[in-house]
Amino acid sequence: MTSADWESHRTASRCQVCDGLLKGDSVKDHCHITGKYRGAAHSACNLKLRLSPKTTTIPVVFHNLRGYDSHLLMQAISKVEGRMSCIPNNTEKYISFSLGQLRFIDSAQFLLAPLDKLVSANKPEAFHITARYEPDRALLMRKGVYPYEYVDSWERFEETKLPPKEAFYSKLTGANISDSDYTHAQRVWETFGCQTLGNCTDLYCRTDVLLLADVFENFRKTSQKQYGLDPANYYTSPGLSWDALLKKTGVELELLTDYDQHLFIEKGMRGGISMVSKRHARANNPAVEGYDPEKPNNHILYLDANNLYGWAMSQPLPTGGFRWVEDCDGLVGTIKDQPADGPEGFILEVDLKYAQKLHDEHNAYPLAPERMVVQKKWMSEYQHGLLGAGVVSAEVEKLVPNLRDKNHYVLHYRNLQLYLGLGMKLKKVHRALRFEQRPWMEPYIRMNTELRKQATSAFEKDLYKLMNNSVFGKTMENLRKRVEAGALARGGQTPPVDRQPVFRQSKHLRRRPRRHRGPQEPSSPQPPRIRGHEHSRPIEDPHVRLLLRTAEEPVRRPVPAPLHRHRQPPPRDRDGGRLSGYDCACRSIRHVRLPTRAPSAQR
Repeated sequence: MTSADWESHRTASRCQVCDGLLKGDSVKDHCHITGKYRGAAHSACNLKLRLSPKTTTIPVVFHNLRGYDSHLLMQAISKVEGRMSCIPNNTEKYISFSLGQLRFIDSAQFLLAPLDKLVSANKPEAFHITARYEPDRALLMRKGVYPYEYVDSWERFEETKLPPKEAFYSKLTGANISDSDYTHAQRVWETFGCQTLGNCTDLYCRTDVLLLADVFENFRKTSQKQYGLDPANYYTSPGLSWDALLKKTGVELELLTDYDQHLFIEKGMRGGISMVSKRHARANNPAVEGYDPEKPNNHILYLDANNLYGWAMSQPLPTGGFRWVEDCDGLVGTIKDQPADGPEGFILEVDLKYAQKLHDEHNAYPLAPERMVVQKKWMSEYQHGLLGAGVVSAEVEKLVPNLRDKNHYVLHYRNLQLYLGLGMKLKKVHRALRFEQRPWMEPYIRMNTELRKQATSAFEKDLYKLMNNSVFGKTMENLRKRVEAGALARGGQTPPVDRQPVFRQSKHLRRRPRRHRGPQEPSSPQPPRIRGHEHSRPIEDPHVRLLLRTAEEPVRRPVPAPLHRHRQPPPRDRDGGRLSGYDCACRSIRHVRLPTRAPSAQR
């Protein structure tokens, strides 16, 4: 220990592991590999960090392990002796798997971009590992090119010249590399003294490994600095961001024990709207080329929500106190006055009347979308043609905005308030779930937003955005879809689990020699829920609420802060929406001349 280490240990008041107060039971925690002092810690916390063959794992990082590399590795791992466990995404894709102390994880589950884009997003000085092995690395700081389909035998590796440009053609993409890419390949061959195509192949593979190592290590350093968490201990970014959220806020969330309440909340989860309600619109105004003054003026207005997920997760959200409302009839007249930021909130199951007089005004973007199977009698002649050609299926459930009355419709009370304000009528409240609420996610969301503003590289900006957005994905996780997976030997030495009714074999590894093994997936009985949708369900509704407020209210009214409006058009008749997505809307707006008013009547 250095003198600075001794001084730090002497003055430490909190455990460097759990951040709890030290009460005379502190010990000197050190790295069991390097021997360096790490900080003062509780004795119990220090003992948890002991290295043990049974508990210590070594992460092995692949980029796109789930989509590609795992298929190749599984073929080989199935022939290796040793205990293997697996976390499947489905029967053909694996989020992670472990063999002994090796735990294989996918960096693409954290960093959602191709490796070449991740490299370009980091600063050149961040590539310390690459510089150690490849001092002349300037040519390697981009995606390399390789004749994948040309290399079809071992003899290709013995070739002493770079293959011609035509050899780089890819049947997968249906294209060849560009002249600049081929020039780059020639420069790499010459600069690094490649004697054979095998040398070039080794360099290509080594470079990919080194660049990924630098990118992932930079990611780990940033995460440990800002959140105190190591991504190498996680499987995906949602898991990492969820723990970062809980660590930052210190919130204690009540989990539902009433299964009926859980199913009730789940019934209101619908997803995001994505549709085109007007197939073609043409702008006609003095600001565009080809303006025809003889025709009505028409603008195309594009609206996009900034930080929509962050805004929604900063709203008051449930923390606990879930209980059924006994007097549901009393809510019919009072729910519209419930404060948006009050200490209590509601999720309700209601009947709504969609008045005929609203149909023309709301035709482009109907309120209260529903998940339904579209009946054939509702379809147009063109849609029937698509059905006959097998292009679409009539049996797939869709999220459909429609102008029909709503029965037993589950929604958040603030969405109900919006729908009532826009003209719908509340007929009946069947059930209502009351809960305590506060903006408990807001400190974490605000921290990431500020960190993104201060970021000095594209990599950090994307990371802080991801750490906000991926929290939402974790809150919406359906734990019933998880499965248990294990490896079975083929020699009669294991119990006949394949006869059990919950057994399901991996399609990818169906054929296996007698003593080889592969992942076998028993369909998991319902796992114990560590997290439900009760705290995330209200996050989904603000997306709809924000867009509907902008789509249906007159443009001259104030716009919610997260939306940009590029210009303030004059009063107009709406000509209908053209495109709507989860965080944006595009509208065609036709202007009309208002009759001249007397001065006393003008605003």
